[in-house]
Amino acid sequence: MSATQYSYRPHIFSRERSYSLEPGAIVWSQGDQRGRIAFGDIKEVRLYRLFMPGAAAIQKQIISRMHLQCRSGKRLALSPAHYRRPYSWEDRSAQYVNFANRLLRELQNTDPKPKFVTSQHWTMRLRLSTKRKSAAVGGHIMLLLFWLIRALNPERTSNIVGKVMERVGPRLRGHRIARANLKAAFPEKAASEIEKILKAMWRNLGQVAGEYAFLDRLWDFDLSNAKPGRIVIEQDTLDRIARMRALNKPVLYFAAHLANWELPPVMAKALGLQCVTVYRPPEFGAIADQIVNVRARVMGKLVPAGPGAAIKLKRALDQGLSINMLVDQHFVGGVDALFFGRFCKVNPTFGRLARLLDCTICGSRIVRLADNRYRCELTEPLLLPRDTAGKIDIVGTMQMMTWVIEGWVREHPDQWLWMHRRWR
Repeated sequence: MSATQYSYRPHIFSRERSYSLEPGAIVWSQGDQRGRIAFGDIKEVRLYRLFMPGAAAIQKQIISRMHLQCRSGKRLALSPAHYRRPYSWEDRSAQYVNFANRLLRELQNTDPKPKFVTSQHWTMRLRLSTKRKSAAVGGHIMLLLFWLIRALNPERTSNIVGKVMERVGPRLRGHRIARANLKAAFPEKAASEIEKILKAMWRNLGQVAGEYAFLDRLWDFDLSNAKPGRIVIEQDTLDRIARMRALNKPVLYFAAHLANWELPPVMAKALGLQCVTVYRPPEFGAIADQIVNVRARVMGKLVPAGPGAAIKLKRALDQGLSINMLVDQHFVGGVDALFFGRFCKVNPTFGRLARLLDCTICGSRIVRLADNRYRCELTEPLLLPRDTAGKIDIVGTMQMMTWVIEGWVREHPDQWLWMHRRWR
């Protein structure tokens, strides 16, 4: 199909309609019916974002649809979703985009200043409203569970939720993504070993969920107490932390979604490192505030991820504070870095801050041990790559951090979140 032709079936009650671009007009046909609309008759182009929950064959359930409003009162609709049968759609995005771009160029040639309107379709508005209301209701339910769980034993609760998630996780959509990611990362592993890792991954995720209610009670490390507790820290890590404290300048601490990934900033605060922690605000209304309050008690100052976060982090560094941040998930607009032999998009914030202020960068991770214990670790400062001018190289720095995380994941693949779409 060329860029001047496109066809699709919009719904069950319609036949497939074909469109073609001819000099000065768009021509359509549907069975025996024919029509022609001059470009000059099109007064407005509306671009809608449309939610299609039943479009199983379409990778994106949110699509963009174009409506052409004519001075004569006629209207044409173009969509990349071609209806085949109930709950079955074909994604014709490639042909649709080519045709739509060519059509828009023709309209601009006819009218240099056409009227374009972008808006949300009613399905999107309904989806957002439903999502907000369900988040509010879900938040209150989760808040009630939060307070009920806090009266229980942390270890027992963590184990119970872990076992439940071990059974539920493989039924979720993310299980397919996790299996595909694991096979691509470890092509040498047998299918039985892959399934074993997946099972342990879901168990770890369930344990993390069960531990959120006890986040302010998990830390029990006491250097003066010879009796081992829930938190295990080797002497080499304690020595590195002491050197970071004595450094008396800001340090960038990166971590990954391994074991209980909430604990690295807890370790930093408990052992005297003055840090701010970047966090992603929870979506569930009432429980979100409670989780943020618990985090603030055990982590110190928090900075929400999103627009403006980089400026706040720069200010924190100027004040002499260090930064804790998770850096192992896809970042739109990030820099390319190799992870398990494939390129992924990495958040370049640490590389940019290190280049700007010549900061030290260290890795911080948690390893889940047997009997509900955790080993906390801190790496030596990374020897960051520099360019010919002596400035820290941003892309090279992010690649070095990514390789460190890859090493962690290779060591404990069952404790990382494989269901995240890291490669896109």
